[in-house]
Amino acid sequence: MQFVAAIGKSTAYFLGFTPGSWLSSRTQLFVGFSVSGLAHVPGDAMVNPRWTGSSYWFFLYNAIAITFEDFVISIGKQLGLTDSWVIRSLGYAWTLAWFTYATPWFI
Repeated sequence: MQFVAAIGKSTAYFLGFTPGSWLSSRTQLFVGFSVSGLAHVPGDAMVNPRWTGSSYWFFLYNAIAITFEDFVISIGKQLGLTDSWVIRSLGYAWTLAWFTYATPWFI
């Protein structure tokens, strides 16, 4: 995981994004998940050559889901919602629902 973070940070730096900015964090997120997805491509090929690259999309879609989640959290903060057991429960339910939906793409 460390090497993935380093590649994401290096890419954001190379593109000239300010560390800690939204563009920097999104770049690190998408590059990190893309690199992870690419690392799983050989495993796809070993299971069945026809499936080469099929698990890559699972990783990319997770980056998209996290971006969507951050957007929803931002809206919640603007609406004045604060951390509570209800909000956390919604977050856990979202995570469970997402992985229930998305895991078959990986498998």
